[in-house]
Amino acid sequence: MRGLSFFVMYSGKARVHPRCRWGTLDGPRINAWALAEPGVQQDAQQRVEPPPLAGGLVGEVVDVLPVFLNSVAVPLAPMNRIVGLGRAIGEFTRTLDRRVAFVASGGLSHDPPLPQLSSATPDQREMLMRGRNLSAEQRSARQNRVIAAGQAFATHGAAHVGIRDLNPDWDIAFMDRLAAGDFDAVAAMSVAGITCDAGNSGHEVRSWAAAFSALAAFGEYDTTQHFYRAIPEWIAGFGCMAAITYQPVA
Repeated sequence: MRGLSFFVMYSGKARVHPRCRWGTLDGPRINAWALAEPGVQQDAQQRVEPPPLAGGLVGEVVDVLPVFLNSVAVPLAPMNRIVGLGRAIGEFTRTLDRRVAFVASGGLSHDPPLPQLSSATPDQREMLMRGRNLSAEQRSARQNRVIAAGQAFATHGAAHVGIRDLNPDWDIAFMDRLAAGDFDAVAAMSVAGITCDAGNSGHEVRSWAAAFSALAAFGEYDTTQHFYRAIPEWIAGFGCMAAITYQPVA
């Protein structure tokens, strides 16, 4: 079975918060292959259940086209493919003659105490592969484990918990590359290097890279918001950025 690096969502159901009711989500009816370019591969998926944040974007005012990037399951695609995907999305949306917002989510450096598929026990592998819809008891137990780990991490340090430490210098340097539009440097980042410097879950920065690469297709942009803070209690480097381009749509 081949690996899936990213896919475009056509339809599915979503909710803003795990305790909220489900609602339907229908993406614009486009041909997913319109996003393709040499070196970029993606699939179109129907009846997907996106995470809560994606559900929070659902509304009757705007069309939403979710794109999911694999940031967990190995083998992970090289970063140049992620930058290429973002560029293809940007070039496609330029043809729509509409105002477009690119929204990306994902952590910076963080290495939460979760099992890895390569070293997981059979029960852990089952949870990782099929454990998306947890029961209330299972979800509560997982949340309590992570909260306890965050408290221990903040109090005693990463070594006490057995995970990698946060890396504010790496986080800020990555954000600076995006702000400067240095996509050559982003594309050159290696999978092994990201894991070493930013932790097993640091690969979530792929969504940031794709979104800014898409924005760059509209021309030069200005970064209007740029905030960062390392939050040990969350076991994550937390940042947010906003950028805008005034380049008119061709």
